[in-house]
Amino acid sequence: MRGLRIRADGDEVLVESSREVVVIGRGPEARVRCQDSRVSRRHLLLRPENGGWLVEDPGSANGTFRDGDRIESFTLLEPTSLRLGDPATGVVVELVPDRGDETVVLDPDSTRLYESPPPLPPPAPVPSRAGVVRIGRSASNDIVLEDLQVSRQHAELVRDGDGAWELVDLGSHNGSFVNGSRITRARLAEDDLVSFAGRRMRFTGGALAVHVDAEATSLEALSLIVRSDAGAVLLDEVTFSLGRCSFLAVVGTSGAGKSTLLNALAGFRPAQEGSVLFGGRDLYASYE
Repeated sequence: MRGLRIRADGDEVLVESSREVVVIGRGPEARVRCQDSRVSRRHLLLRPENGGWLVEDPGSANGTFRDGDRIESFTLLEPTSLRLGDPATGVVVELVPDRGDETVVLDPDSTRLYESPPPLPPPAPVPSRAGVVRIGRSASNDIVLEDLQVSRQHAELVRDGDGAWELVDLGSHNGSFVNGSRITRARLAEDDLVSFAGRRMRFTGGALAVHVDAEATSLEALSLIVRSDAGAVLLDEVTFSLGRCSFLAVVGTSGAGKSTLLNALAGFRPAQEGSVLFGGRDLYASYE
């Protein structure tokens, strides 16, 4: 029996292997409680079944929805996001089957990436034969990334005739990145940093290994210029670096450009010139 991670209303619950039915709802018996009035007292049931989990709505008043469709029951095979009470604004519940602790190596035959891995040994070399390594959220991939921001079929690693590996994005929603730049296809070199949504890996020694940031993330603004539709300069060559674990206050009178600067930094209204780097990654190249 596999464990299960449940995220709802800002809380995360890890359900270890169990024979008991897990209740999600507003009532006192719920293992995972949601306070939203649209959620029924016994809104969702998670039943252990055949080594996995059966997700069942026992007849809630306002329904359970997956990808906008109301559901009654299904077998949980991969990370899934549900909404309780409304298909658009209901309480979000994320269900992530827990696969346990395993190591990440690049091997076209059997490779998986799991959360909370133990200390990693030196990565194993990629087999010398040509091949294709599929990466994504679906359990059918060679490298399985259990992250809801990762597409089911996200990317492929393709070995060419020269023995080098190329990373090919498969039209994923949130993109594939090499050294902070979004790519559609790129040849990997030693020590390249490869990213899929929030998952980062290092290509080293002919293998992919989990990359863990040793320090907090920094923010840099480089020569930001913003102009109005009429051509007036609203931000003029704004450059600064916000160090790790720092706090920034944006203060000024009305019309000083506070909102313009924050919109440019957040990517809501990108600057016409310049760039914003978040943890070394170009925000504008990453922003959807």
